[in-house]
Amino acid sequence: MNQALDQSYWSLPRSTPTPAVYRRMASVFTVDFDVPLTAAACSLTCSEAETILEQLHERHLIELHRESASRGRVYRFHNTARAHARVLAALEATLGEPEELLQRSLDFYLANASAAEKILTPTHRPLRRDYVYPPAELIVFADDATALAWLYEQRDNLLRAVRAAAATDLDRTTWQLTHAIWPLLRSSHDYELWFQSHELGLHAARRCGDREAEVEMLNTWGVGLRGAGEFEAAAQTFAAVLQLARERQDRRAGAQAFHELGSVNLHRGRPSEAEGFLLQARQQRVELGNASEFENDRLTYTRAVAITDVCLGQVQLELRRPAEAIETLRGARRTLLEIQDSFDAARAFAWLARAHATVGDQGKGEEEGLRAIAECDAAGSARWRAHSRELLGHTLREIGDVDPARGLYQEAIVIYAAVSRRDEDRVRQCLQALS
Repeated sequence: MNQALDQSYWSLPRSTPTPAVYRRMASVFTVDFDVPLTAAACSLTCSEAETILEQLHERHLIELHRESASRGRVYRFHNTARAHARVLAALEATLGEPEELLQRSLDFYLANASAAEKILTPTHRPLRRDYVYPPAELIVFADDATALAWLYEQRDNLLRAVRAAAATDLDRTTWQLTHAIWPLLRSSHDYELWFQSHELGLHAARRCGDREAEVEMLNTWGVGLRGAGEFEAAAQTFAAVLQLARERQDRRAGAQAFHELGSVNLHRGRPSEAEGFLLQARQQRVELGNASEFENDRLTYTRAVAITDVCLGQVQLELRRPAEAIETLRGARRTLLEIQDSFDAARAFAWLARAHATVGDQGKGEEEGLRAIAECDAAGSARWRAHSRELLGHTLREIGDVDPARGLYQEAIVIYAAVSRRDEDRVRQCLQALS
């Protein structure tokens, strides 16, 4: 095999970058690679990279792994070819070439993940980005779906990118990558990626002495802990965020901490405590929005108030105040639709449908519940595809439509199975109660 690889390698035109691309791409940290990554890593245009990868594929030095709608032709190395190319890289690399290759590859992922982040979560707190080799050609994301699909396709490579940055003490790149993949974590609830990236990102932010980044790492780590059902750890994390926010006089982070403490207490079955935290968060967010000089900041706080209202509506349902919940959730949904946050508007709609059923309007609850499922499906979040079905299942069970409720519970279980064992078990109990 090595003899055949040697023959193929030495038949490559030496006056072109093709041999160097073969050596270099075998040393990149990724599971696979495509044209844009190759161009960025090897300082080529995408057109040049495409031609070279085709040449390497024709000579059986790399394999065509798959065709991807979001990435194009995706290649990989057979294990033997990768080892062969890495030996050549060790023999032929120039001084500083491995370090440059790593930084170029990391900058590629940081730049494009950040571009997707801005499209998918435009109100996510903006933090600095530091590049040594910013890619000459960024990926163009046509819409939200394209950006999210690219993040999902690159999920394994993004985790490897965070690990590679941390392993080489590139602390700014480590926490910035962790910050940039927020929309992927928010959508996928991939807790392995979430917790590994955040552990590395938090330590990196602390080593940099960047308190703003530290607060953000803690905050989004706490969101993951809450989602995974680790409520006590989440509460401790958000308490730490609140303390840091007070030390830095960071009212935005403080408001976020109050909101998250409210959400944790809601999930822990303590709605009265949750309401107190959420009302503090809402008041601070309203005040911050009113004091903002910039339109983008006002938009951020407008959305933040609406997100808090979605939680408040749930609290009001738990406290048996469904009429209040309807008004709160209706207002939140209206705002979220106005600012074109379709994902959170769909979440609000699912709870609004449940509130209508709780107040006694089961017909409206069922109608809106079906529409909420369609919106959650379109939004693409697995957890909310499942949760919207679970909520409508509760409504149908209460009015005696047992078979449709059973069907919705079964659909939710299938979706939850890939996202959250805790949520899956909860719905299984509801299904068993029907029997």
